Amino acid sequence: MDSSVENNMVVITGIGVISPIGSNKGEMLDSLIHGRSAIASSPRFEGKGFRTSFVAEVPDLEDLSIEESKEPYTDRCSLLSIIAAKQALVDSGLEPSGEDLLPGAGLVLGTCNGGMLSIEKHYRMRLGMEKGGFGEDLFLQKRYFGPALCTAGRLGISGPCSTVVTACSASLNAIGVAMDWLKNKDADIVLAGGADALSGTTLAGFDGLKTTCPAQCAPFSFPLGLNLGEGAAYWVLENQDHATRRGAKIYGCLLGYGLSTDAYHPTSPDPRGRGLYLALKRAVTDSGIDLKEIEYVNAHGTGTEANDKAESNTLRTFFNGKVPPVSSLKSYFGHTLGAAGILEATGALLCLSKGFVPATLNFNRPRPGCNLDYVPNEPRPARAKLFLSEKLAFGGHNCAMLLSAAKVEPKRRTRRTKQDRVFITGTGLVSGLGFGSADHVAAYRNGSTCIGEVSRYDVDGCALKVAGLADNRIDSGIIRRLGLKSADLSSKFAGMAVLNALDDAGLKPARRLGRDLGLVLGLTIGPTRGESEYLKGIYSGKGPSLLHFPFIVPNSIAGNISRALSITGTGTTLCTGPGSGLMGVINAVTSIHMGRADIVLAGGVDEVSEVVHRDFDELGLLGSSQNPRPLGEGAAMVVLESESSVRTGGSGRIKAEVLKARSFLSLPVMRGESDIDSAAKDFLQNFFDDDDPGEVGTICVGSFTGDMENDPRFLKTLFGPEVDVVRFDRLTGSMLSAGPLVSLGCALHSHHGRILCLSCSRYGELNAVLLEVPGNGWQ
Repeated sequence: MDSSVENNMVVITGIGVISPIGSNKGEMLDSLIHGRSAIASSPRFEGKGFRTSFVAEVPDLEDLSIEESKEPYTDRCSLLSIIAAKQALVDSGLEPSGEDLLPGAGLVLGTCNGGMLSIEKHYRMRLGMEKGGFGEDLFLQKRYFGPALCTAGRLGISGPCSTVVTACSASLNAIGVAMDWLKNKDADIVLAGGADALSGTTLAGFDGLKTTCPAQCAPFSFPLGLNLGEGAAYWVLENQDHATRRGAKIYGCLLGYGLSTDAYHPTSPDPRGRGLYLALKRAVTDSGIDLKEIEYVNAHGTGTEANDKAESNTLRTFFNGKVPPVSSLKSYFGHTLGAAGILEATGALLCLSKGFVPATLNFNRPRPGCNLDYVPNEPRPARAKLFLSEKLAFGGHNCAMLLSAAKVEPKRRTRRTKQDRVFITGTGLVSGLGFGSADHVAAYRNGSTCIGEVSRYDVDGCALKVAGLADNRIDSGIIRRLGLKSADLSSKFAGMAVLNALDDAGLKPARRLGRDLGLVLGLTIGPTRGESEYLKGIYSGKGPSLLHFPFIVPNSIAGNISRALSITGTGTTLCTGPGSGLMGVINAVTSIHMGRADIVLAGGVDEVSEVVHRDFDELGLLGSSQNPRPLGEGAAMVVLESESSVRTGGSGRIKAEVLKARSFLSLPVMRGESDIDSAAKDFLQNFFDDDDPGEVGTICVGSFTGDMENDPRFLKTLFGPEVDVVRFDRLTGSMLSAGPLVSLGCALHSHHGRILCLSCSRYGELNAVLLEVPGNGWQ
C-alpha cells in the first residue's frame, strides 16, 4: 500500500435534485438566480395548533414518481431519494438498468428522520387511528436504513451501502464517507446524497422548542426562527482519473472535509463554536488549500438566534476577521434537515459555476452578533470557485467540506500521510451476560444465558415472550460518573462499553484525549425510548414531549457519550441495518487509513423495546416458543489505533491488527432472488481474493435475524472443518448491531492467529473484518 494518499481528487460527475424550488438542477438554479423562495403557509399545518404553518414542500411529488411508485417502497423519503439518485445517474451518463450498475459502485445516504412518515403511520395503526396491515415493506420503510436500501435496490447499486444519521449534518457527512471510500479504493463510483420528508411530528418538536418562524425565515436577520423543508439531492462521485477515462463531465471537486462533536448540549450549538472551529480546521487542513484562497462560505444559517450568532462568531475567529461572503440557502427552501448539507452545497456549486454568489433572502437588518457579509437579497456576480460548506446538528455533530466549482490542479494539493496499519487495542462489552470480556468468556464456556421472560414491557399477544435484556447489568456508579442517569438505555449501554474499552486499552478519559479521540457508532434501530415517548405524547393528545424530542434522532446516543467524555474528535453515527456495529468499525478503519484520526472508538449498541419486540414478532422474525429466535440488547465497542499512535503515546497495547475491512450489498438477496448463505459465500471468496481462507482459525458472527440461525455450514465448507465459529446469539439473543463484536471481543481474549468477524443481514448487507492476533508479541 502506498505510504501517502494519492493525488487523485474526488470529482462530481452527476447531480440530481428534487426540492421545493425545483424538481431538477436546472429549475433549482433558475430559482436561486431569480430569488424565488418556496416557503409558504401550508394547508397541511394551518389551523392545527402550530405556532407556524410556514414550510417548504416539494410540489407534485406523486406526478414525478409514477414509475417509482410501481415499487413496493412508497415512503415519501424513499421516493425523494430514488428520484434524486436516478437523476444523478442519468446526468452522469450512467443510466440505471435495474441490474448491477457497475462493479464496485456504492451508495451512502444522509438523513435525519428517514422513514418518519412510515413510523408515524405505524404508530397510528397500533393505536387504531388508521387502518392497514403491517408487512415487510412497512417494516423496512420505517427503519432509518430503509431509504438507502430502497434506492440501492431500485437503481442496481451493489457495492458498499450505508446510511449516515448525524441529523442536520448527515448528508454533508455522507459525502465525506463517500470521499473516503473512493480514496481508500473501497468503491470506483459512489452515489452520495441526502433525503428527508416533511413530518408533522418533527414540526411539532421544533414548534415546541419555539425555534420556528411565523413567516419566511431570515437567516442572520429578522424575524427569528426557522422554517422546515423537504427534499433530496445526490451526487455521482468518482476519482478524477476514473471520470476522465470514461469522458465524464466534471461539475466540481471535493478538496477536503472535517468532522467534530461539540460535546456541549443536545440541541444548542456551543456558543464559543469550539466544535465547529475544529471541523472547519480539519476540512481546510485536509484540503491543503490556504485559508486566503476560500472565496465563499455556504453557511448552515438556520435563522435561529443561537445558531446564527455562534456560527458567525466562529467564522469570524476562524478567518481571523477576514471572512469571505457568507449566505444561507434555507431562505429559499427551508431547513431540509438531513438533506440540508447536499441540497445547499448543490445550490452553491451551481451558482458559482454560473458566475455568482447566491443570496440570503429576506435580509433586512443584521441581528446582534451577526455582522458579516451575508450577500443580502440579491445574487452577486463573482468569479469565486473555492467555497466552504458547513453544517451543525442536534447532538453536537458538525461537518465542514471544502469544494471547488472548477477543476483544481493536483499540484495545489499537499500530500497527506496515509496510515497503513490499524490495530485494536481495547474492547468493551455489555450484555445480559455481564460487563467486560471476562464475564462473557466465562458465560460462553459455561453455556450461560440471559434470555428469559420479559417483564420490562408488555408482550401480551406476542408469539415469543422472551428476550435477552441487559438493564440489570447497568452499573449505577458508572452511569452517575458519566452523567447519564436520566439517559435512555442505549446511551447507558454504549457509555459503559466505551469506558470498558478505554480501560481495556489503558487509556484514561481526559479532555486532552477527547480532542483527538473519534467515535463511530453503528445502530440498527434508533433510540427507541425517545421516539416512543415523544410519539405517545403527540398521539395521546397531550402534545409533544420536549424532554424526549432532542433524543428521537439516532445520533443523540453518540452525542450523550461525547458530552460525558468530552469527545470532540471525528465522529459519526451509522444506521445500516443488522451488522451496523461492524460497519462502524469499517468506517473507523477507513478514517484512520485516511489520516483523519489516530484513535477511534467504534462499535454498536442495541436496545429492545416493546415496539421493537412487537415489530419483529408480528413478522415472525422471533420464531416461536418451540423454535425461538429472541432479540438481545447491549453494546460492544473497540478501540482502534494507528501504528503511529501505538508507538508514540497511545495505549501501547496490541490485541489484533486489522488486515482487511469491506462491505457489500447483495441485490439478489435484497430482492428475494437468492439466499444469504450463497451471497455470503460469494462475498467472502471475493473478500479474500489472493489470501488463503484456510489461514482463518476463528470466525466471529452475531445475529442473522432469521438467516443462518442454525449451523452456518458453508463457513465450515469454505474455511475448513476445524474452524472455530464463535457466536453469542443463543446466549444473549440477537444483538442486531453489536452481536458480531461481542463474539470478537471474547475471541480476542482467548484466540490467536487469524480471526474473521462477519455480519450478514436478511437484506443482503454483508460486512467483514479480517484480523491477525499476535501469539508472541507484535512486530
